Amino acid sequence: TGIAQTLSLRLKAELGMCCGGEMEVYMEPIVPAARLICFGAGHVAEHTVALASTCGFQTVVVDERPDWNSQARFTSAKERFVESHVDFLSRFDFRATDLVVIMTHNHDHDRDILARVLRGHKGYVGMIGSTRKVEKSFKQLRLEGFKVDDLARVHAPIGLDILAESPAEIGVSVIGELIRYRHQHVSKKKTHGAAVKSMNKPRVPKA
Repeated sequence: TGIAQTLSLRLKAELGMCCGGEMEVYMEPIVPAARLICFGAGHVAEHTVALASTCGFQTVVVDERPDWNSQARFTSAKERFVESHVDFLSRFDFRATDLVVIMTHNHDHDRDILARVLRGHKGYVGMIGSTRKVEKSFKQLRLEGFKVDDLARVHAPIGLDILAESPAEIGVSVIGELIRYRHQHVSKKKTHGAAVKSMNKPRVPKA
């Protein structure tokens, strides 16, 4: 099940052991780190990959620009592919547990990557961009034959709503969403953090 649990077993009745008695066994799953495939090596990607590695994701960066997709900028990445997304996706095999983040420097690239990923990957897919850009991309993909259910799987604009502005802040919002996605089906937490109560308070003018 992927969830830690304690089992109570009757040794003779349930396991056929002659010694009899009862035993409690605690079992905790050892889950391999999920792989995060990041398309794009820009400023937001740099912060996102660094934070993802810190939070236990195995990170893969795909960007054909060698000066951007460099070891110096992505020191924590497990793998880097300095090649076009077309070449990469033509031979890459996705795992069911892979998470895909799309944040390249080109909107057309983002849409093309999204289309290709949706055809071959059923796991998490997120794409950066403004609401207007996302709507425009989705409209084009519908014209290409994608259904509403296909696009409903896409987390876009990606990231939790924390009013992020800088690349580092956007990276935090993206990783927050990925962590929530990773734990949503197995976590036993009853609380989800404090609600933001200050957002709707009227601004008090200075005297």
